[in-house]
Parts: sequence; C-alpha cells; structure tokens
Amino acid sequence: MSPGSVAPLRITYLGHATVLIELASLRILTDPVLRPRVGHLIRRVPVPEPRLLDAIDVVLVSHAHHDHLDASSLRALPGGPRVFCPPAVRRVARRAGLRPTVLVPGATERVGSTSIEATYADHDGRRWPLVGDAGSLGFVVRGDSGAIYFAGDTGLHAGMRKLTTIDVALLPVAGWGPRLGPGHLGPSH
Repeated sequence: MSPGSVAPLRITYLGHATVLIELASLRILTDPVLRPRVGHLIRRVPVPEPRLLDAIDVVLVSHAHHDHLDASSLRALPGGPRVFCPPAVRRVARRAGLRPTVLVPGATERVGSTSIEATYADHDGRRWPLVGDAGSLGFVVRGDSGAIYFAGDTGLHAGMRKLTTIDVALLPVAGWGPRLGPGHLGPSH
C-alpha cells in the first residue's frame, strides 16, 4: 500500500450473524458464535479457523439471543477486545472477561479513527429467563475505508431511511426459513 492510501475494507462471513470486518487497521467481529453447536442450534458452515480470530479489536453484539450472544465464544476470543452492546448483554460480556461498553440507539463511540454508532433494531432481544424486552441494536461503523451497517436481526423500520452513505449492509434475510416472526427481514422486504 502506498503512503497516504486507505487500507481496503474486507468482510469475511463466519456463519449466521458472525462476520469479521477489517476496516483500516481495526478488526471487528459481529455477534460471535464460534462453536459447532449452541444448544439446539447446529452450525452449517465450518467453525472459523483460530487465526481469523487473532487480534480482534472490537466485538459488536446486537442482542441477547443465544444465536447472537454465546458466552463461550466470547471467552475464546484472545486479547480482551472491547465489546459494544445493549444493556442486557453487559453481564454476559463481563462474565466472559471482556470490557463491555453499553450503548443505546443514537450513542456513538470512537475507536481510533473509526466511529461506531448504535442504531435502533426492530427485534425482541430478550434472553430467557429474562422478563421483558432486553433491547436490540444495529450498528453503523464508519472508517476511512468505508461505512458498514450491521444488525443481527431486525425488521424493517422507518429509522432505516436515516441510514445514508452506507457502503455495505450486513442484514440477515430469512435466516430461519419461511416462518419468520416479527423483527426479522424476509425476501419480500
């Protein structure tokens, strides 16, 4: 890379809502589920190679469902990356030995030259046996090499109109097949 040039944006799909985003010198992992099985959920793609998980700087956790928040996967991440998450995820992240930063929609944090903005996600993010909605987030990550929108699960909502100048949107569509409940995107959206 020549002096003054911007490092390319790289995105690697690791399964379900787990994606590795490499933005400039920052390595971001979304909703890490890194085991072959979590409860009744079985991976359909191989478990990520350990080398892919080296030097993760930031983890984005969208909500507390087990297919998006796996404590064992968080504990397996080397180096103690920062975790950005909704309030209900804080305790699980702390128990995994990580440093959670709780965000609410509209809040923005900076990691170096990259901004991470929490956005509303239309999804019931409760984690059993919790009572009530634990909240869900989307995230807009903006750096020199691009802007990425990630929401682990969300339905279509009016706030999406405000998401401008996005280079890549990482959104699940029909992840559980044709019988999606509210708070998910399907092919007709």
